[in-house]
Amino acid sequence: MTEHPGLPPSSRGSRGAEPGSLASFLHFLWRHRRLIGGFTGASTVLAIVVVLVVPVEYTAKATLLPEQKSTTGLLSLMSSMSAGGLGSLGRLAGLTSGANIEEAIVGSERMADAIAEQLEFQKRYRFRNRESRLRAWNSRLKTKTNRQGLLTISYRDRDPEFAVEVVTTVIANLDSLNREFRTTVGRRTREFIEVRIEESKERLEEVENKLLNLQEGNQSLALSPTSEAVVEAGAGILVQRMRLEMEMQVLKEHLDASAPALRSKQAEIRALDSELARLPEISLGLARLMRELKFREQAYAYLTAQLEEASIEEARNTPTVDVLDPPVLPEMKSHPQRTITVLAVFLLAGCVSLAAAKLLDAVVELRGGGTRVE
Repeated sequence: MTEHPGLPPSSRGSRGAEPGSLASFLHFLWRHRRLIGGFTGASTVLAIVVVLVVPVEYTAKATLLPEQKSTTGLLSLMSSMSAGGLGSLGRLAGLTSGANIEEAIVGSERMADAIAEQLEFQKRYRFRNRESRLRAWNSRLKTKTNRQGLLTISYRDRDPEFAVEVVTTVIANLDSLNREFRTTVGRRTREFIEVRIEESKERLEEVENKLLNLQEGNQSLALSPTSEAVVEAGAGILVQRMRLEMEMQVLKEHLDASAPALRSKQAEIRALDSELARLPEISLGLARLMRELKFREQAYAYLTAQLEEASIEEARNTPTVDVLDPPVLPEMKSHPQRTITVLAVFLLAGCVSLAAAKLLDAVVELRGGGTRVE
């Protein structure tokens, strides 16, 4: 190798080493061994010290089964359209699954405030204000819902027993909020149906009186078998239409007019109207009244059944949370992940030191004003 006094030492390579070859790279490492080795070694040692000093934390977790829906009809619809009394959760999307709603409840500020008060977080963590407490809560508490609807709740803390206590308390509060929500939905549904029952009862009595007056005026009136079949079919379609209209009324309170769920109900109603239009025309007054009477009777029976279900749901006080895997005392630390952290710092420091060495070579060559000569 020929030395050129006018060139900087960093530009002197080994004779025959092509740029980009392994020999050139090894020569580059050797020339900058102090920078690369020193920076990488110091960073790795510092990372080891930090991970040894950082307090060890443990994670307790539990897995909950998806909520089993036992309700039907209007009560089921109102349950899925509302999260009664949960503040910002009060208008969750109508098509949200029960597991996603429970996950949102667990991560809500209402849950965080309740747990902080019950377990005296302020004494334990010494937060400056509520905002710092909520940030710490969100960083320590983790929730995840898988495709099967299983909800996993985990909490990280230095004390493994306290982590278990937090998860257990979260589950208890979730059950309490679910019961409150269920009672509220049952009450709202009951009140809604009670109004419709009164209206249906009045109309049923009105139709019964009209039919009675007609029969008293003409004792010979009777329906043919064909007319009776048309009456039965028409009454059944009208009951289905009434049910859809009530469901639409619930949806309109929570969704925009362009919502897919609302448009779907409207399409079902149009389909029923088409079926009703295809039925033979009933011209006899008796037949019309009989169809109206059967419709009112079936509608009243449907509403009465829905009212009974809503009243039962309002009064029900059974557990709402099924725990698949209860929280157990963790034995292995979950934070910090020392090996992974040290390796990550080592690799990052190595990359940074290589980039710094390359930049140093470029600066030295620019200052030397020449090109590398082997």
